[in-house]
Amino acid sequence: MRRSARGEIALFENPHGTGDCVVLPGDESYANAESMGIENDSISSMRNNSARRLLTFWHPSFSQGSLQLPPHSKVDSLPTDGFMTTGINDNISSIQMAQ
Repeated sequence: MRRSARGEIALFENPHGTGDCVVLPGDESYANAESMGIENDSISSMRNNSARRLLTFWHPSFSQGSLQLPPHSKVDSLPTDGFMTTGINDNISSIQMAQ
């Protein structure tokens, strides 16, 4: 399988890269779950196989930033809790790719 020079991101329904998965180009941003081809608030683990940073947001249209994933990295299990907040697990509504 030939991979694009731009890289790709993989979004998984369950922790540790399991469950339903969608693979998307790593040089685009996704303003809502529909543009990612998934249900809203359904991401539990991610792989960033691109040269860009992956920025997650609680709300559509890149509102209320949360977790940042460096280039060529992964997170096996998104946090389920945080300081005075619910965790970002199953709470991502948009993703932006940044330099």
